[in-house]
Amino acid sequence: MKSFKFVSRVWLFCVFVGSMLFAESVFSQETFLQSLKPTKYDYIAIGLAGVDGLSRGLENAYHKNPHIYEQKFNADKFGFWGSESWQRNYRGNKHKNEEGNINPHKTEIIGNFGRDLKHTADDVSKWGGRLSGGTFAVGAYIDIHSKGKKKGAVILKGVLIWLSSSLVEKSVYGFVAN
Repeated sequence: MKSFKFVSRVWLFCVFVGSMLFAESVFSQETFLQSLKPTKYDYIAIGLAGVDGLSRGLENAYHKNPHIYEQKFNADKFGFWGSESWQRNYRGNKHKNEEGNINPHKTEIIGNFGRDLKHTADDVSKWGGRLSGGTFAVGAYIDIHSKGKKKGAVILKGVLIWLSSSLVEKSVYGFVAN
C-alpha cells in the first residue's frame, strides 16, 4: 500500500511539472529548448557537482569497507587512503601513546582536512555540494530575471546537474567497492 501511495505521489508530481513546462513553453517568447542552453554558471555548477559526487563515492566506499583501498589498490594502512588513517589526526600520528594514554588532537586550522580520506572527502562533499547549489541558484536567478529564461527549463537544468552528481557518485562507488 505504501508503494502505491509513493507511486501516485510521484505520478502527480510528474503531471504537475509536465503541465508547468508545457504551459510555459506554449506561452513564451523564447522556446523551451533555447532556455536549456547552458550558461557559464551551469558549467561551474556541473564541475562542482562532479567533485561532490566523486568525494561522496570515495567516502561511501570507505564506509562500506574501511580496508577497501588497502585490498584493491595496495594502500598503506596508516596512509591517507588506509583504514587506520584516522590516527593521523592525533599528535605522534597515534591515538594512544606507549603508556596507553590518549594523545591530544593536532592543531586544526580547517578541521582534519587533508589528513585522511574520510574527513577530506566529507569536507569536499559538503562544500562541493553547497557551492554547486549556490552557483546554480545565482545562475538561475540571473537567467530568469535578467535574461527571461523559462523557469521550467532552469528547474530542469538543476535536476540534471543534481543527477550528474549522483551518477558520478554511483560510478565511483561501483568502481571502488566492486
